[in-house]
Amino acid sequence: MTSTGRVRAAVNVGVAALFALLCAAHWAAGRETGAWERVVPIMVQEALVVGLVFARRPSRDTSPRVADWALGVAGTVLPLLLRPAPQPGPLARLGDPIQIAGVLLAVVAIGSLGRSFGVVPANRGVKTLGPYGVVRHPAYAAYVLSGVGYVLSQPTPANAAIVVATLLVMDLRATAEERLLSRDAAYDAYRRRVRWRFVVGVR
Repeated sequence: MTSTGRVRAAVNVGVAALFALLCAAHWAAGRETGAWERVVPIMVQEALVVGLVFARRPSRDTSPRVADWALGVAGTVLPLLLRPAPQPGPLARLGDPIQIAGVLLAVVAIGSLGRSFGVVPANRGVKTLGPYGVVRHPAYAAYVLSGVGYVLSQPTPANAAIVVATLLVMDLRATAEERLLSRDAAYDAYRRRVRWRFVVGVR
């Protein structure tokens, strides 16, 4: 096995273990409180991500930069560290629908990528249809929504820190991905056509 293959296998094992812990914690909270609408969305979102981490297809161009690999791993791992709060927050009724909306967008965006989803910045083909025709990084936009919703529903200092760190990493990760994809003329044309990265009219 090559060094890249060993790193990929280690990432897969680590992600699977963290996902199991996330599900165990949220399942226990759901059974205790009966508020499944507060814990199921995060499990669905991360199940989709983890499934595609294992199923991702080989890329034809992968970033060799250590910093890019670190960003990719951090962006995948950080959301798996979220944990239910002992008590729902006072804004949980607002947070729950925001979280659900974010997860639905994530399902559409990540589902549009299919096996082209990746951890490390790489070129697995340029996606331009569905939500990718509106913004260039709809999956990351979905994480903004679901992350904000989760913290409103499950407000702890640790969760807030994890979500802020995740959003910062997502921004850096998007920059790294675009730096690599800019080598592809098809992506350059796509970037000129789709102006916004995350939110139309904002960024």
